[in-house]
Amino acid sequence: MLTGPTRKKRMITTLLVALALVAGIASPALGQPAIAGMAGGVPTLAPVLDRVTPAVVNISVISRAPGSSNPLYDDPYFRRFLATDIALLKVEATNLVALPIGDSDRVKVGDYVVAIGNPFGLGQTVTSGIVSALGRTGISNDGYEDFIQTDASINPGNSGGPLVTLDGRLVGINTAILSPAGGNVGIGFAVPSNMAVAVMNQLARDGRVHRGRVGIAVQDVTPEIAEALGLGDVRGAVIAGVEPGSPAQRAGLAAGDVVTAVDGSPVHSAAGLRNRIGLTPAGTSVTLTVQRSDGLRDVSVRISS
Repeated sequence: MLTGPTRKKRMITTLLVALALVAGIASPALGQPAIAGMAGGVPTLAPVLDRVTPAVVNISVISRAPGSSNPLYDDPYFRRFLATDIALLKVEATNLVALPIGDSDRVKVGDYVVAIGNPFGLGQTVTSGIVSALGRTGISNDGYEDFIQTDASINPGNSGGPLVTLDGRLVGINTAILSPAGGNVGIGFAVPSNMAVAVMNQLARDGRVHRGRVGIAVQDVTPEIAEALGLGDVRGAVIAGVEPGSPAQRAGLAAGDVVTAVDGSPVHSAAGLRNRIGLTPAGTSVTLTVQRSDGLRDVSVRISS
């Protein structure tokens, strides 16, 4: 096993972080993966591994006995899913304390968070801030976006590091900053932990991610669409089209339906719905809550690949 039992201890004294190295030589701009209680590996970002051939992993401990050194592990295994930037890095190590995984769906704007990483080669750096916004999209060209925005200082080298709550639970994987000059200006982004978990579980089990689909085209509910459909303040994703013979058509979904929730979890945008469906394994049945002119109804749809 990659990780030992998850232990509820203070983050600063127990966090273990892994740094990908090239033949033992670090680059200051490389990212810093986070050891977390996920299925079979260490979550990080695919671009971090794209810049290196990870021949050695150095396990650094924020708090360790004086005179002790960091263990090295050779030939780590990794897999990646570029549509979310998430990658799986695995080393055959034991007795590592893992970060407990938080539920990113419960994160709220204004929550305090801490970013940990290796900015400019200054390892084991901790910065703090708040959650500035949720559900950010349009940040990259990748297929699945649902970023947590934070003003915690994130710089080159923080990529792939953990974003955690004050009680030490991982709620995001730091991924990008918005900056004309390339430095921190208080606008950073993290992949939510729930998205990372969905990707990691499939990478660990299958070595790849199978994109789920139901055969619908969706768009955001704009004020104009809401007025035209008489939706009031309903939020969600409106179905613009249904593919003939698709799971959506077989389930009775139609253009004009507004999806407001998936398995009881609210849908706030078209991107959010695409993320939920796309990262759900094929063969899984989900319940879509749909707003129609005659009211709300639940529709069961089986995800295909």
